[in-house]
Amino acid sequence: MKRESLLGSVARCGAAMIISVSAMAAEKTSTPHQLRILAVGSRAPFKQELRDGVRYEIDPPAGSLPPREIQVGVVDSEGEPGDVGDQALRLRLGEPSSPVAVPAPNDPDRKLILRDDESGLVWLKPALSPGSSTMLLVWRAGKTWSEAKSRAFDDSSTAVPPGNCRVINVSPANIGVTWGDKRIVVRPGKQHLFSFPSGASAGRIRLQYAHGEEFVTLMDTEVGNDSGMKRQFVVFRSDQADARQPIQVIPLVERR
Repeated sequence: MKRESLLGSVARCGAAMIISVSAMAAEKTSTPHQLRILAVGSRAPFKQELRDGVRYEIDPPAGSLPPREIQVGVVDSEGEPGDVGDQALRLRLGEPSSPVAVPAPNDPDRKLILRDDESGLVWLKPALSPGSSTMLLVWRAGKTWSEAKSRAFDDSSTAVPPGNCRVINVSPANIGVTWGDKRIVVRPGKQHLFSFPSGASAGRIRLQYAHGEEFVTLMDTEVGNDSGMKRQFVVFRSDQADARQPIQVIPLVERR
């Protein structure tokens, strides 16, 4: 009896150790998070010069575009730089990057480190959105793109359910949205979902902002209600001082 009792105790201890080690391994394993980046802003004016009778495009001024490629790293639980992912993100102004899987940070603030691949310098330390997928909106905050700000939004399949479209406002202005017979104000840094009426194949949306005593229309268009497509409107401020339209909008129409 004693021998059986001893063997049982050893077996129970061994099982407990296996469970403990498995739990520790699970804690150390980071759940992948999908990340893509949309840099918003105005392109530098297209310029050419004449050399030997041939016109050549002039490169845009240094710092007038976001980094072409960035490396994604995570911040560990002590706030220090952690692992760097083996994938790079290529950025193109006004177009969402392709998604990449990054380790979910152990940092409580869910922060990443984005480095300019060309210079090796830290560009941004943004936080991921809650959940499993993030669309990070980035805009120029200074004279060049080396000074940038960002805001993370949920980019999962449930962020914009079928039968809805989304307006995201990262401009400093309140945006008035007319959707059918409803009028909603989307404040800076906020988003709002607009639902299509039941059975409707399309809806009409109008985006406006206040300029002095007038309201300027950014967009007035019909939006199709296609369950296979995700439709979003991203409102931002132009980073060109002489822009005719200081507040602008990018319509995103993507397959789910």
